[in-house]
Amino acid sequence: MSGARANKPSATLDVRARRRVLLLMAALLLLVGAVGARTVYLQSVKNRMLTKYAKGQQQNTQQLPAVRGDIVDRNGQELAIGEEAVTFYAVPKLLKNRSGTALEIAKILDLSSVEEGQLVDRLTNATGGFVYVARQVPRDQAQKLQDAKIDGIQWYDEERRMYPVGATAGQLVGTVDIDNKGLTGIELLYDKWLTGTPGMQVAVNDPNGVPIDVLKLKRERDGKDVQLTLDANIQQETERILKETKRDFAAEAATAIVMDPRTGEILAMANAPGVNPAKWSAAPASATRNRAITDTYEPGSTFKVVTVSAALEEGLVQPNTELFLPSKLTFCDEEKTCTVGESHPRPEGWFSVRDILVQSSNIGTIKLAQKIRDAHLHKGEGGNAAVDAWIRRFGFGKPTGIDFPGESGGIMSSVDDWTDVSIGNIPIGQGIAVTPIQLISAYAAIANGGVMEQPHLLQRVGDEPQAKTTSRRVISAKTAATMRRMFEGVVTDEHGTGHKAEIKGYAVAGKTGTANVAGSHGYIKGQYMASFVGFVPARNPRLVTLVVVTKPQRGAYGGDVAAPAFERITKFALEYLNIAPDGR
Repeated sequence: MSGARANKPSATLDVRARRRVLLLMAALLLLVGAVGARTVYLQSVKNRMLTKYAKGQQQNTQQLPAVRGDIVDRNGQELAIGEEAVTFYAVPKLLKNRSGTALEIAKILDLSSVEEGQLVDRLTNATGGFVYVARQVPRDQAQKLQDAKIDGIQWYDEERRMYPVGATAGQLVGTVDIDNKGLTGIELLYDKWLTGTPGMQVAVNDPNGVPIDVLKLKRERDGKDVQLTLDANIQQETERILKETKRDFAAEAATAIVMDPRTGEILAMANAPGVNPAKWSAAPASATRNRAITDTYEPGSTFKVVTVSAALEEGLVQPNTELFLPSKLTFCDEEKTCTVGESHPRPEGWFSVRDILVQSSNIGTIKLAQKIRDAHLHKGEGGNAAVDAWIRRFGFGKPTGIDFPGESGGIMSSVDDWTDVSIGNIPIGQGIAVTPIQLISAYAAIANGGVMEQPHLLQRVGDEPQAKTTSRRVISAKTAATMRRMFEGVVTDEHGTGHKAEIKGYAVAGKTGTANVAGSHGYIKGQYMASFVGFVPARNPRLVTLVVVTKPQRGAYGGDVAAPAFERITKFALEYLNIAPDGR
């Protein structure tokens, strides 16, 4: 009995030990299970996440921008080019002191206080893995920031658009945005060809974000150069003369076009005020639009080319045909009285068709329009419709199709809306609005033997020449030659209105124009559009030049305001191009 009692404590200890072992084994099993489950999780589910995160930290996909093509004039003079630049960006997680880094960069790049504040805000508030620091920094200035080797600041090469000739042809060339995408003008119209195709690069970075290997590379394809018909020297001189004309006559604006009538090529298309494409956003809207193509105005007497040409072409008159012209002409129906006079005083009497054109007679031109109307009425045809058809035949009422964005088609009412007044104002350039490019195209047809060539600015894209433009006959060669001889008298005759367009040594043919400015409640008193359009040499034209001066305050008549500018612009072009007096 005593022995049994002696063994009982030992048995109790064994049970307790076994329990401890079992608990320890269970704990170990639970620990092994947890470790195993964690291992499985890390090797399967979490592995994909970590791999993706690691790749994101080590790989960088970067677009490789294509070099934008240049815009050049007909002689290769650069109007818009790309300049090497550097764009800086930050990897926010690598920045040790964001605001301090921003201040350091601002000092190196010599940023303004406003730009400095914007940079501080961008860096301190950045939440992603990328934030721009500075775009398109010039190469010499960028080198200073590169040499500073600031942690977290990285960069890539980029192109910056530059305009070597400044404001020359600014409205024509246009401008681009910060990403070198065309916004206006030629930059916009030919953006697809100028831009090219960007490439792509996938690189592996070290812990500091510096590329150490390239995994994937797709090369960029650079944009094509665009060559214009423009001559930068003629353009520059035209702009200078327009600027002086605007100043001398206290005008709101001035516009000029120089064209080769044989091809439709535009050698100059200028406006004052002008604009530097590099400072486009700071310029007023009045300086950025290309008035030669977008703006409309009542042409006044320059529009008489349509009526006189039509009357000759239809055989209703000859240059020496005489019409009796009263001092005033009254027409319209019995309920209304419409009276037209002359802009320059003259006695009533018999005047030839040539005199009507040379002296710019309103009454004579209306009488010729009435002849056209009555001749067609006599045939049982629409009288006003015949006059309207001639206007449209010369290209008015629709765009010319010139290769430039935003062209206006002018303002011309349907013949169905003509009133009794229409035959008395439309033939003399009132009640209709045209663009400068429409008007010069009409005169170019006269200069080119009656054939109108489509005006254009593009010479070639890359190595591909401009596709052949359209041409069409407007009047016969005989009528065109007759008109050219009559237009000479505008400049040379005693009673001609264009004496100040005369160019020494050359025969000049052309027409003056003086028109009131139309407002919302009729014509504005004391405001005019003064113009002159002509071609040289008169018998074998090589150049057609148009000048329009908007609202001159120190003059009104086209012969006084616009003709002198025509003379200066055309004289320069003739001498520069070495055109002989006979057109050779």
